[in-house]
Amino acid sequence: MKLLDAVFVFQMREELELLWHQRVHSHDTHQFEIHYFVNGSGTFTNARKRYTITAGSLFVTSPGTIHSIEASQSELLTYYATLLSCPEEEALIRRLEEQNPYPIGGDWRFFFEEVRDKGLSANRELEKSAIHQVLGLLYGLAAG
Repeated sequence: MKLLDAVFVFQMREELELLWHQRVHSHDTHQFEIHYFVNGSGTFTNARKRYTITAGSLFVTSPGTIHSIEASQSELLTYYATLLSCPEEEALIRRLEEQNPYPIGGDWRFFFEEVRDKGLSANRELEKSAIHQVLGLLYGLAAG
């Protein structure tokens, strides 16, 4: 298990920022990504499915799945993207991906901020703690 990256994108509006974050891309084997949208609107494309982005929505993207974000011009997007490698959880990730999006609400910003801070720490125990927080969220979603 490894937290590979965690970013916070605030009111995506700069041209270079839009080009980078709206690119069509996928991640390597065993890498999955979670997007949590704090506010704004747009479209999230995951494989060939297009979803409306709303505040408080969460999306799970499995390894190798082509995905992209398209921001609305009227409402600037603010979101967290968390990239992990966790080969032993791929079956869970694929199951969750089939149920996108998850309307988890707007009270998760501090959760993702803490995951980002701990996950990018040089302290291995803090990184593991962040990974387990994310896995706890994902298993909670799977449980309904």
